[in-house]
Amino acid sequence: MTERLSERRYRGLPPEVRQADRRRRFREAGLDVFSDVGYMSSSVPEICRVAGLSTRQFYEEFTSREGLLLDLYQRINEDARSLVSQAMRQVDGEDVRAHVRAGVTAYIHAMGDDPRRARLALTEAVGVNRNVDQERGRQRAEWTVLIETAGRELLPAGSAPLGGFHTAMVAYAGAVNAVVADWAKGEPRAPIGEVTDVLVPLLIAVLSLNDKQDEGAA
Repeated sequence: MTERLSERRYRGLPPEVRQADRRRRFREAGLDVFSDVGYMSSSVPEICRVAGLSTRQFYEEFTSREGLLLDLYQRINEDARSLVSQAMRQVDGEDVRAHVRAGVTAYIHAMGDDPRRARLALTEAVGVNRNVDQERGRQRAEWTVLIETAGRELLPAGSAPLGGFHTAMVAYAGAVNAVVADWAKGEPRAPIGEVTDVLVPLLIAVLSLNDKQDEGAA
């Protein structure tokens, strides 16, 4: 029945439109199922039921349930980096704290406005297996590049966090992701200002900005 209904839905549409719609529906269903029951308790048939599509159609788009998880995890992080970069570019002047606040606020919204995205990226993708762990490491490296690039443009020449950007970002990622995951599932949610008031000073400290300012004032 599901397959017959879906075939009627797609009749007359170009193949690329049909494929894009199927992938969109599977992604939405994956977000729903992974966030509702958890990745480990999910199944391809359940994802297909929620999507209103067949298992045959699922395997035409994704190699496996893990493939869908990785696809969603990558997209969530890529979207978040795009929004963070855009937010920081829109800040006038060279006030480092203003750039930090804009970037952190954009990240909170990107991850937390849709609680499903926050749960998948910050909870369900953790500790799955080696393949997913490797992708998490790759995404963390991309975030480090973004912050290091922005930092080198904004900080005084030769400045760097204690321990270097990589170590600093590993330290900060654990804190920011725990806070955002907790905020996203809150009922009712705390005002976002309360979250940024914690995470902005923390990133400033991790980047050793307070030390640099003290040295400049002396």
